[in-house]
Amino acid sequence: MDATSKIMQCAKYTPQIENLELCQLMNDLAYERMERKQIELFEIHDTTNRDWNLTMLIVLFRYLGGTHNKAAAETLARRIGYNTLARECTSLVNLESLLLGASGLIDLIKEDSYVLRMREEFEHLSAKYNIEPMELGMWKLSGMYANNHPILRLAQFAACFHRQNITMNKILECRKRRDVTKIFNISVSDYWVDVVYRITSRKDLSNHIGTFTSDILGINVVVQTMFAYGSYTNSETLTQRALELLESIPSESNRYTQGWNSVRRITKSALDSQAIIQLSREYCECNRCKECPYGKIMRRKLSAQ
Repeated sequence: MDATSKIMQCAKYTPQIENLELCQLMNDLAYERMERKQIELFEIHDTTNRDWNLTMLIVLFRYLGGTHNKAAAETLARRIGYNTLARECTSLVNLESLLLGASGLIDLIKEDSYVLRMREEFEHLSAKYNIEPMELGMWKLSGMYANNHPILRLAQFAACFHRQNITMNKILECRKRRDVTKIFNISVSDYWVDVVYRITSRKDLSNHIGTFTSDILGINVVVQTMFAYGSYTNSETLTQRALELLESIPSESNRYTQGWNSVRRITKSALDSQAIIQLSREYCECNRCKECPYGKIMRRKLSAQ
């Protein structure tokens, strides 16, 4: 039986679980997923001389890079570094020059007066900070959703960093979904939309990080970084705040949540959807039925009948 069939076989029993028991199961699974994901974050942290701002930047870039360019985006974050961006954050053109120049993606853009200015700025900044530009071939530029094009994402990040000065402290201050949206939901000039349009010929481009992507960054960057930092500093306040923030973000919709929700709507928030992802990936897909916390509940209920 494949994982999808197994999920559907188990999901049919969800109407038998009381709401309180289901809520506790979702909380336990979400916490378990956060603990699993923080292992990867701690591994990144160990490579940054325990610099939390740089760790946060790397995690953020990995998600901005998306499935296609996670590795390339991480390389760029490490190559520039957080402190360099922080020193140049008052100048949007300097941030754009650093990001497009160091990524090598500037070579994709048709030469105009602004590109020439960015090249001049990057020549100065690369010498100042000893930054070697990446090879353009490190980026995967085909087969992606046009709004995830790395040029557009880097321009959007530059605007966010310039206007919000994203720091670890700012991440830790987030309490609700609206706090995350305030950080990331910022528009860039139409210039960058035109640049990507000329490259991709796609007209359905957006000049801002929308609510969907902002929620993804909230779940995987803000919440996860907050939770990991709380664990690192033994702050139960921060770990609890991370879970409460997760609960304020709407549920994700994917093949896992759709399968479980087809029988009974059990995901109302991102905390629930993260719990379902944990259940599906770590238990159903790994054939860990005997260890499965949901399976234990159902076996107990069925044996009592």
